[in-house]
Amino acid sequence: GRPFVLPPLSSNSLDTLLVAAAAPVACLTGITASGPQDYVIECVNLATGTTGKPITVPGAGDSAAALAPDGRSAYIASDSLLVPVNLVTGSTGRPIHTPIRIGAVAVTTDGRTAYVGNLKPYHPGDGVIIPIDLAKGTAHAAISVPSYPYSITDIVISRDGRTAYAAAYSSVIPIDIATGKPAKPIPMPSGVSAVILTA
Repeated sequence: GRPFVLPPLSSNSLDTLLVAAAAPVACLTGITASGPQDYVIECVNLATGTTGKPITVPGAGDSAAALAPDGRSAYIASDSLLVPVNLVTGSTGRPIHTPIRIGAVAVTTDGRTAYVGNLKPYHPGDGVIIPIDLAKGTAHAAISVPSYPYSITDIVISRDGRTAYAAAYSSVIPIDIATGKPAKPIPMPSGVSAVILTA
């Protein structure tokens, strides 16, 4: 297909490409290659080929991020904060506080809840995934997952919205969203840092 040109972004790690689940929107996040070292997110409408203006997210670094399914909002991790970004207006909302350093973010298919995973084990023996009510901007009780000693590096929500899958290097951990309980980890002997679900 026809390529879309975005201004160059560069960071210490790879820039992140985000694609909305239910809208023709894709966004690129990263650190600006020149000038002030700002964390920015820039989106393209895949139906029209038009690109939006870069949106600066204060305080974010090489951060985890996720798009809402409708492509109108993004959620950017900034250490222990989750920062809502309105991609229509270009404004950032009130940061949501969590008790962990965030290493992964996912948004449910209904756009109501985000799940964030800890960058390093919350305490020995546990990884932590925290559900966040996006409308209220509040974090719920943490879900302990058997990821020790690894960070949660990715979270993906199934299309039916029933299961979250967390990547924790040595395994992929399914989590029942309705009950908040993790299932038996799926071993990944070669290691895993990201998860992609097929239809």
